[in-house]
Amino acid sequence: MIRIVLDTNIIISAFGWRGNEYNILQKTMNKELLLILSPEILDEYKRVLLLQRLGFEEQEVEEFITALLEIAEFVIPAFEQSSIFIRDAADAKFIVCAIEGKADYVITGDDDLLVLEKYNSIHIVSSKNFLEMLGKNN
Repeated sequence: MIRIVLDTNIIISAFGWRGNEYNILQKTMNKELLLILSPEILDEYKRVLLLQRLGFEEQEVEEFITALLEIAEFVIPAFEQSSIFIRDAADAKFIVCAIEGKADYVITGDDDLLVLEKYNSIHIVSSKNFLEMLGKNN
């Protein structure tokens, strides 16, 4: 099974709108893909989804987070983010989680991550490119 880490921008798009990000999330919910999460990423998902400007209700966010916890593999990173050198240090948590969870892909819309293309054996791709790649492999 393909193991993935989803950047927060992917989760927001998937939660609020229908599109590539939603399709990827549905594949995780259907257990076609395995979502890898860490405590820090989960905290960021929740914090950002609850931002007032996004307009999501607290109850629906709580239910969504609970649903993610039911389908995801949870990892506790064993090493420091500061050992990952990338353009935006705040994004290192996604790389650390991917390494720790032996993920195949980090899916993001963040140029600071996309510019890497690959970190060790982990591919860093947009949601559109990920779905195109999946389509070619089916």
